Amino acid sequence: MATTAYSPELVVVTVDGILLDGFASDSHLTIEYSGPETSWTQGSHGSSAVHIHNNHLGKVTMSILHGGKSHAYLLGMMKTSRLTSLVVHDVAITDLMGTLQFSGSMSITVPAKYDYAEEAANHAWEFEGVINFLNDSGGIAQ
Repeated sequence: MATTAYSPELVVVTVDGILLDGFASDSHLTIEYSGPETSWTQGSHGSSAVHIHNNHLGKVTMSILHGGKSHAYLLGMMKTSRLTSLVVHDVAITDLMGTLQFSGSMSITVPAKYDYAEEAANHAWEFEGVINFLNDSGGIAQ
């Protein structure tokens, strides 16, 4: 699985068009595809071939500080998703120049943990779904 990492200080993250902020200072946004990108097969006559999977499923993980606006927004979004059928959200990451680095149609699969909320400075949110676009440059992780 290929993983791409972005520094939250060098990108802009939106969920359903709402700007997220309040990321943990030592964290990275990570994006990874689910499953292998290629696999090998061998035929009965000894010939081998590589299969390139057209798998667009993946996961986005981001750590957001507890008690901030973005954390509250994501919690509210989860509550709304439970009451309505809207569970897929548009997630986008652009660099500071406005160039799209990632877009996906994602659902929250792992909300921030509530255990010891006062002691924990940040909470990791995980989104899973379809990766519509991912810049293959390897991310912006400086």
